[in-house]
Amino acid sequence: MRILLDSKLRSQFSEDAHELFVKFVKRSYSVLGASIVIFNVHHLLHLVAECNLHGDPEDFSCFKYENHLGHLKHFLAAPGRSLQQLICRLIERSLAAASTAAPAPTQLFKKPHTFGSTLGCNGEQYSETHFAGSKIHVARDKPRDAFVLLSSGKIVVIDNIVVNNSGTYIIGRQFLNMSNYFSFPMPSSLLDIYKVSSLGPLQKWNIDKISKKLSYFPLVNDGDFDGFNWSENEGLCIPILHSEV
Repeated sequence: MRILLDSKLRSQFSEDAHELFVKFVKRSYSVLGASIVIFNVHHLLHLVAECNLHGDPEDFSCFKYENHLGHLKHFLAAPGRSLQQLICRLIERSLAAASTAAPAPTQLFKKPHTFGSTLGCNGEQYSETHFAGSKIHVARDKPRDAFVLLSSGKIVVIDNIVVNNSGTYIIGRQFLNMSNYFSFPMPSSLLDIYKVSSLGPLQKWNIDKISKKLSYFPLVNDGDFDGFNWSENEGLCIPILHSEV
C-alpha cells in the first residue's frame, strides 16, 4: 500500500506491488485461517489494475467518506430529519467560509528567534514553517517534525530556518550513515526507508531541496526522544505519505 500511495513509487514498482498482493492472498489462508478468505482480501488482486486506471487510491477509495462520518454526526442536534439538518449546517458553513476566506499564502513562517546558527546566512530566523502542505520545525522545538529527505537522497535534521532576500534556507546536519532497515521483500531504501546514525557538521540548503518530510523513530530508549543522542544512536526514518514536494 505504501507503494501505491506514493506516486513516484507507484510508477516504479506497481508490478512489484501486484506480486506482493498475490503472495499475501495466497498465503493468508494458511497463516491467518479460513476467516480471512473474504471479498475484501480477494480484491487486493485487482487493486494495482485499478490504480493504473484511476491513479492514487485516495482518489477512488471510500475511506475518506467513511472517515468523515464522525465529523458529520456533530451536525445532528436532534433525532429525525437528519438529511435536512446536514444540508442546513453545510450551507451555513460554506457561506461563512466564503465571507471570510482569504488567499492562503504558499509558505508561512512562525516562532521568530535570534539565537540559532546561521552559517553566515543573514536574515530572519524562525523555528517553524509550512512548506508544501507540511509543518517543519527545528529539532530543539519539535524533534518529530525536524527530519526531511532532500532531493539528493540525503536525510537531514533541521536546526534552524533562515529567510532573506535570496530565499529560504534550512540549517541542519545530515546523517552520514544510511542503511536498509529491512531487505525483504525488497530493500527498504527503494521506499526511502532508512536506518540512520552519525550526524555530520552543520550545513545550509535551500528549502527547495526538500523532497519529503520524514517520521523519525529512535531505535533505543523505547522510541522516547528524551535524552536521545541522534549522533551516537541509530534511528529509523520513514517518509510521510503525501508530503512530497
